[in-house]
Amino acid sequence: MHVLKETKYQYAENKIKQNNESAKKYFLICFILLLFSFVFPLSLLGSVIAFVIAFAYLQQNYSWKRGKSGETKVSTALQQLDDSYYLLNDVVLHPKHGNIDHIVLGQNGIFVIETKDYRIGVGCNEDEWYLLTYSGKKRIPSISKQAKRNAVTLKDFIEQHADSAGLKHRQLFINSIIAFVHPDLKTKLYKPTVAVLKAYELPEFIKNAKTNIRISDDELKAYGDIILRHST
Repeated sequence: MHVLKETKYQYAENKIKQNNESAKKYFLICFILLLFSFVFPLSLLGSVIAFVIAFAYLQQNYSWKRGKSGETKVSTALQQLDDSYYLLNDVVLHPKHGNIDHIVLGQNGIFVIETKDYRIGVGCNEDEWYLLTYSGKKRIPSISKQAKRNAVTLKDFIEQHADSAGLKHRQLFINSIIAFVHPDLKTKLYKPTVAVLKAYELPEFIKNAKTNIRISDDELKAYGDIILRHST
C-alpha cells in the first residue's frame, strides 16, 4: 500500500478549534448574564441557555476527537493492501465541504470510505439511519447519503481536472463504503444502499471488488496527483 497522503486531521482540528472558540464566547456570555441577574433576574435564564450552548460545543469536540481515533484505525487496517493500491487520508476537495476520510485508488476501482466510531448499536432502513438506544431508535443524518455524496464529489473533481493532467476521459465509478471502527458494534441493517463493513473487513472487500474496467497504474498515479495538487 502506497500512502500518498497521511492523516493530519486538518479538518477535524479546524472544527475543534472553532468549537473551542465558540464555547469560550458562550461561557463569557454566561458569566456576564449571571452578573446581571442580580439586577435583572431574567438574565439568569439567558445565562443558563448560554451555558448549555457552550457545553454542546464541547460535546461536539468529543465526537471529533473520537472520529480522529477511528480514522487512524481504518488507515492502519488498509495497510494490509499490497503496493498496487494508493491511499489518501483526510481529503478536503472543496473548502466549503466536509472531508473525505479515506480514498483508495486501485486497478480494480476507486473507493471512498466514510469512517464512523459509534459505541452503541446502529441501524438503517435503506438510506435512513438511526442509533439503537435503550429508549428506542434515534434518527441520525444519513451516513450512506454522505458516503455517496462524497463519491459523486470525487468523481466530478477528477473529471474536472482530467484534461490538465493529460488523462483520457472515461466513465469513472466511485465505490462508496461505510466502515465502522468498533469490532463488536451491533448493527441492524435493512437494504443498505452502500457497502457497510467493519474496519478489519476492508482490505479483503477491496481486493475482491469486481469491476468491468481496469485502471492502469499510470492512471492511478495521475488521479492521486490530481487530488494532491488541487485539494485543500
